[in-house]
Amino acid sequence: MNAYKTQKIWAIHAIAAACLLALNFTDGLRWNYPLDYPQFMTVFGFIPELALEGVKTADWPIIGIGMMQSVTYQFLHADLSHFTSNIILLFIFGIRVERYMGGWRFGLFYLLGGMIAGFGTLLLRDEPALIIGASGSLSAVVGAYVAHVLFTRGKSWWDVSRGIIGTLFVSYMLAQNIFALHLVQTGQITSNVAFDVHIVGLAAGFFMMCASVIRQARLNRIRITPAPQVAA
Repeated sequence: MNAYKTQKIWAIHAIAAACLLALNFTDGLRWNYPLDYPQFMTVFGFIPELALEGVKTADWPIIGIGMMQSVTYQFLHADLSHFTSNIILLFIFGIRVERYMGGWRFGLFYLLGGMIAGFGTLLLRDEPALIIGASGSLSAVVGAYVAHVLFTRGKSWWDVSRGIIGTLFVSYMLAQNIFALHLVQTGQITSNVAFDVHIVGLAAGFFMMCASVIRQARLNRIRITPAPQVAA
């Protein structure tokens, strides 16, 4: 038994294609209908405080809009560089996670991770903000990647080596985001980057993957931290 269920990768490609289509649409909107572009982003970007206000007032239409936004914001990007950086990292870290989960489960995990990352910012943010981008979902995938590396083996020593390098990189990213969030909250810098979304998403993905791997191990479907292989 090993730590993967499939070698077929398709969900990541589907997510990347959906994000690219959304980027093409919003770019066309920005250049051809500049007055409609901000309104579109406000409607389909995510404002967690709006959903929270709907819950407080039991306003079901507002709650519905908030839930819709928590999904649609995950496919919107500000520009090509924003899209490219997210999608490259999605491929780097997502392949291992999709191989473990399978395509359909990975797609659901991507959406759920993004929703948790978006709503989780209510714990770290003082003022309302409009969130767009796949970074919340991506962070959840990255967190799941780290948990998978820590708990399971790969199919080869090269697989294990890549996992260790990736985990070290993620540790650096997490420290950088925590430090940057501190600087923003203390007013030392200003930034449009949603550091809080990254942190919450990473934590959510990590713990969800931990729960999944432990459950699969108890069902004897995968092996956790096997003994080192010794050459004969």
